[in-house]
Amino acid sequence: MARARSRKGAAISDPGKVVSRPLALTSGEPAGIGPDITLLAWLRRDDLSLPPFYVLGDREFFARRARALGLDIPFAEVDAVGAAAAFARALPIVATGHKAIPATPSFSPSLRPPTARRRSR
Repeated sequence: MARARSRKGAAISDPGKVVSRPLALTSGEPAGIGPDITLLAWLRRDDLSLPPFYVLGDREFFARRARALGLDIPFAEVDAVGAAAAFARALPIVATGHKAIPATPSFSPSLRPPTARRRSR
């Protein structure tokens, strides 16, 4: 029986074996719903039989978002290799070095574009 080979020609010892690595998620738009879905998915990881995943992003941003939602979630700042080991006890975060700052809409009339102002009669 011929052994399976990778794209680079190296022999694969067990072609039927699936190598399981954690899924990498980006934090997405800080003002969007993606971070909320990520936090809630981690909380329900056992109920939903989710495979391990980690977030590429800013730990402080996710911690603030969890507090705002009233969620008690532990976080583990890890590298991608350590994410699977941390997943059962904490939401793994792989820091990107960039701070996530959500845009917050301002409702001050002075900051609205002129076309958005009410016309007086």
